Amino acid sequence: MFNIVLYNFNKRPNSTKKPPISLIGRTVPCSMKTVSSVITPIIEITDPKLGNDIPLYNYAYIQDFARYYFIEDVRYDLGVWTLWLRCDVLATYQNDILNSRQYILRSSSDYNPDLIDTLYNTYINSLRNYTEVKYDSDGVSNYDHSSDTWRNYSYFNRSISQGCFCIGVIGNNATGVSYYIMPKVSFQSLLGNLFDTVPSDSGSASVLEAKTLANYLQYITYCRWFPLLPLDGNLGTMVRTISFGGKDIPVLGPAPGAVDSFCYMVDETMVDHFRITMTLPRHPQNTDYPYMSLAPYSEYSLYFQPFGIIPLDSAKIYSCPRIEVHWYVDYCTGSCELQIFGVNNDLDDLPLIYSANSQIGVTVPVSDLIVDWKMGMGMAALSWIKSIAPNDYASRNRTGGVTKWQPNDIETSIQSQPDQNVSLVDTVMNTLGATMGQIVTKGSSDSFLAYNMGRPFIFAYFMEQTAHFDDRFGRPCCKAIRLDNLSGFVLCENASVEFTIGNPTVDEQNAAVSMLNSGIFID
Repeated sequence: MFNIVLYNFNKRPNSTKKPPISLIGRTVPCSMKTVSSVITPIIEITDPKLGNDIPLYNYAYIQDFARYYFIEDVRYDLGVWTLWLRCDVLATYQNDILNSRQYILRSSSDYNPDLIDTLYNTYINSLRNYTEVKYDSDGVSNYDHSSDTWRNYSYFNRSISQGCFCIGVIGNNATGVSYYIMPKVSFQSLLGNLFDTVPSDSGSASVLEAKTLANYLQYITYCRWFPLLPLDGNLGTMVRTISFGGKDIPVLGPAPGAVDSFCYMVDETMVDHFRITMTLPRHPQNTDYPYMSLAPYSEYSLYFQPFGIIPLDSAKIYSCPRIEVHWYVDYCTGSCELQIFGVNNDLDDLPLIYSANSQIGVTVPVSDLIVDWKMGMGMAALSWIKSIAPNDYASRNRTGGVTKWQPNDIETSIQSQPDQNVSLVDTVMNTLGATMGQIVTKGSSDSFLAYNMGRPFIFAYFMEQTAHFDDRFGRPCCKAIRLDNLSGFVLCENASVEFTIGNPTVDEQNAAVSMLNSGIFID
């Protein structure tokens, strides 16, 4: 005979919980069946004082065996209560188990929120699967090279007419080409002056002849429109004239010194530098589960012209609440370098997450009148006809008539070329092979469309996970911890326990390890 303590005690089968001291059990004498096991003993109770109370108990402790037991079944036969018991190894060997150090896969009390939890299924929430953050303000900063500081700059609210033009003009410098940058009003003024200027050494040639021979547009090798205006401190020297083949052409326009009327000779080494900061949209479940901001749960892209749609690597911006976009503009080539950095307040250096190169602005075609040796000879023949034999030459009418030409009529005829007349000048010009006004286009027409598509914005697509049950399944931990530092659900990997306090059988040891590897509750 020995004593058994009976309890009415509810616990999970995979819990380390023991009956608290405050819970008073009922101690009764009992005996063991002849054929039985200490792990799964069969106990008989004949105490008549218990009456019908035995079925109310579901847990037991036998001090002689130093084990806690679940009561799995209760039977009554002719005044004898028979209890089928099963050892509760987690409660019995609680101290050895909690003193062990295990590699923890999942835990309710200690976990790494950055580890992706693949336990739960994902789904698309049609109401929250897409979001975007627009850049609504004009908080662009422009680096001021002259003062080594950043200045606020109104960039994205500019209309096309508020951009600037950069032209390359053949000149006497180290590179052979000088670059000038100016707003629209100055560019229009420059073109007007180029068309209206007559060379001072044109002699007796008419305005038409002089303009054709001078051909100032041939000195322009590069012309491009940019959707911005550079800071004055970022350019070279302000000029009021540009030399075209030794002729100084006014460029400032009708209002010299005005804000919208200027021209700078660009320093070829100058690169304009701009930046903006944009807040990243976050996954709806990101607050509780930060890894939701990673792919495949979150996909980010930045819309930024002229670079188009730029995918953002979610792993590189995972710990960054914002991004900082920098772009560098070379006015002399139209090249634009884009760099995107992740902004984290805990980091001194911004990590580079994307870099790309593109062309910014729109190429402006410049039409040019090519003047070759044939044109020059044709003009020489014209001058000779007018000066030497103004009244001695006539043209034969196609109908057979003869018409005398007057000096002033010659120039008019060359300009209009009446179909019914074939003049001597026609013959001379054709013989010399002169060509009049061949049109050549430099560059190709780009599109202004990209600069009318609005400000940049970030957009993201989200996939959500089904509801989490962290108390029941824990969260990813993936590190070695002593179990007595944990609580709640714990899942171990390749568990091993060194038993120094209790004396479990091999089956009990295996049962304890198996439960650790399948998940237990530390209560």
